[in-house]
Amino acid sequence: HTFTIDCADFIGGSMSSHAPAFKVLTSAILFGTVGTAIAYAPANAGGSALGIGRLAIGALLLLIFMPVFGGKRTNFFVHARKKSVFFMAIGAAAFQPFFFSATTSNGVALSTLLAVGCIPIFTGILSAIIFHERFSTLWFAATSLAIFGLALRFSGEIKVESTLGIFMAFGAGLSVAIYVNAAKIALRSQENPIELTSTAYLIGSLFLIPLIFSEDLSWLGSLRGVAVVFYLGAITMALANIFQIYGLRKMSPSSAGTLALAEPLTATVLGITLLNESLTTISFIGLAIVSAALIWLSIGTKSEK
Repeated sequence: HTFTIDCADFIGGSMSSHAPAFKVLTSAILFGTVGTAIAYAPANAGGSALGIGRLAIGALLLLIFMPVFGGKRTNFFVHARKKSVFFMAIGAAAFQPFFFSATTSNGVALSTLLAVGCIPIFTGILSAIIFHERFSTLWFAATSLAIFGLALRFSGEIKVESTLGIFMAFGAGLSVAIYVNAAKIALRSQENPIELTSTAYLIGSLFLIPLIFSEDLSWLGSLRGVAVVFYLGAITMALANIFQIYGLRKMSPSSAGTLALAEPLTATVLGITLLNESLTTISFIGLAIVSAALIWLSIGTKSEK
């Protein structure tokens, strides 16, 4: 019992007024390792299959460890009937096919720029509509600066092949915005955050089952394939969202959306260090600008009452 309380306090406790921002930032960094992990997947591992596996494994691990965070698995059917959890599930599920379809059509650079770059914009718009949130000068300045830096990061790599791919990337960004705002609504009920997240992921996984039938799953017979999909589910889904959901409890959706821009920052650093990718001077400057904007927003964002 003591371990349950201590673990929950470690993840969700308010160690400082800036703790929520740093928790969300940590989740974005973990999300940012997805691309590098996929690079190590077997060649025949399809994006949709990896996405579905990521979501399903994340849901199952959260269900398994739910008691550690003070949650009860029997509350699954209670949460499954909530509209906010349903929209969390839609957001979590929709991101997978939207983003992977976009990268297939227009490549990783343009798709990442559009999908991640529009997250703070869509999240902010929905937050203004749902919560009547008034945006601070800090949010406007840090978000604009971060998006500008992101554009510099991918300058020279952008190539449009498909108009549909552009809309797919925007769809991916909108999916994240829907998830974040729906999660904020769900958290208002003071329910256990891990119960809400695991329920949404499990429902989202069920939504994606029809896509499995068109995928080649032979790669699951290899140790490397299993290791990659388990990493995706355990680290970039379960663990990342533990930090995200606890941080979001005392943070505005708009600021959380902007901190998501740490994802491509992480992906770039890992690409250079692990995948031998190169970076131009302009791209490096862009990364520095994104980093500065995120640190600025994190330090300037204080915990909500």
